[in-house]
Amino acid sequence: MKDAVLYIHGKGGRAAESEHYRLLFPGCEVYGLEYKTFTPWETGTEIRTAAEKLKEAYESIILIANSIGAYFSMSAGIDAILKRAYFISPIVDMERLIFDMMGWANMTEERLKTERVITTDFGEDLSWDYLCYVREHPVKWDVPTKILYGTRDHMTSYETITSFVKEHSAKLMVMENGGHWFHTDEQMRFLDNWIRECESDCPGKILIKTERLRLYPASKEQMEGVIASEQDEELKKAYSEMMDGCLCHPEQWQWYAMWMIELWDGTQIGDLCFKGLGTNGTVEIGYGIFEDYQRKGYATEATDAAVSWALQQPAVTRVEAETEPGNRISQHVLEKCGFRPSGSFGKEGPRFYRVSTQ
Repeated sequence: MKDAVLYIHGKGGRAAESEHYRLLFPGCEVYGLEYKTFTPWETGTEIRTAAEKLKEAYESIILIANSIGAYFSMSAGIDAILKRAYFISPIVDMERLIFDMMGWANMTEERLKTERVITTDFGEDLSWDYLCYVREHPVKWDVPTKILYGTRDHMTSYETITSFVKEHSAKLMVMENGGHWFHTDEQMRFLDNWIRECESDCPGKILIKTERLRLYPASKEQMEGVIASEQDEELKKAYSEMMDGCLCHPEQWQWYAMWMIELWDGTQIGDLCFKGLGTNGTVEIGYGIFEDYQRKGYATEATDAAVSWALQQPAVTRVEAETEPGNRISQHVLEKCGFRPSGSFGKEGPRFYRVSTQ
């Protein structure tokens, strides 16, 4: 069974924001919740219902929550359902935030208690019943959590976020000059790289990292997108064969899938594949770098990293490759990666091999 990703937006957000996270969680189904209420007791119930429904269909659930969506999630009683959580600019101390807003509005607690609900000049309604609920229901959170925080977050102070991190054994990533709402290109690249780095540290995730590149097996959705957009019929056929191999051998997905070759900022610059795992412990690697990124050493860097990783896997003893007879550039890449001529020829041309030196 796959994992599911549940996205909970912040104030003014939409469930459609969840689409951004599909490529960051290959192999997972991503869902956004369009909640209809805006109190912890009501919205928490909506979130719990959604999480329980997903738990019936998926092995585990990963939560992504933004701003007040994080507070609502922590009010939902879903700790036991979640595998891990990512909080982006979370509201972690609602009582503190309410008092900060009262200060901004030059309002006393006694006045709020008397008037019950007060609309502020900055557009927020402050409620005595809401404050009482927050006090009576302190946050209890026992989920492995990683937090992204900007130093210019005007909703939550650095002291408040670090206190939460310490109390709940969470892990904190800070973006200098980042605000409460991550939305600029720079901020979104930072967010994406943070999630990729966090996910690569999770057990069972395959992510090969080099000085300049990240390599990982594509998800079903990613390969479907590539197949649909590919104009070259020969490449479309090759990608379709990779997909067929993945579907026939899901337990060996990494050996049949297209692997994404990306720069650290998430830009895809090429792809590679292993063409299946043979019963004799042999895999065959194929690779390609997009034209705009050729002659920069990326092919050598990606191929060497992928082959080194493959030869570290217990089932693999030998990696082979095949090139066209006149393709000296590809042959030079293989030579730099430690391949030797096998003396045999395949359909395309001369074959090469590399075995583990251990």
